[in-house]
Amino acid sequence: MFDIAFSELVVILLVALIVIGPEKLPKVARTLGLLWGKVQRFVTNVKTDIKNDIALEEAKKMHDRIIQEVDSAGRTLQEDGRTLQQQILQARYQEPAETPAAPAPSAEPVAKETAGTETTPGQSSATGGEQAPAGAPAVATGKPDENVNKNHS
Repeated sequence: MFDIAFSELVVILLVALIVIGPEKLPKVARTLGLLWGKVQRFVTNVKTDIKNDIALEEAKKMHDRIIQEVDSAGRTLQEDGRTLQQQILQARYQEPAETPAAPAPSAEPVAKETAGTETTPGQSSATGGEQAPAGAPAVATGKPDENVNKNHS
């Protein structure tokens, strides 16, 4: 802070010794030391406060920037969602009104597989006669009368 050489400091101490006197010089030096310590603490506190204020301002700027980015991302997502909804709706309206029916499967291959196994209501021919859980859909055997689950009637 101050650029005082050792020789200059000795001159200042000699002048203080002559002006103040040898009896009061220790008391004055102690008081000056306390004042100097208070000044240093004050300067340190001011520097710390300035650094904290700068950090707080940077944090506020970062917070505002993050808020802007989140808002921007939210708007982008909303726009993308609307675009996707529009595309889905357009795709639905562009599909033909009636889809061609799938060809009915022939009963012959199924009948060959199930020949020799009998199923009772609640049993599945695909599981080898094991009991099907209640509420399970009926297994198609290729015979129209047996496709209906009799448990629900």
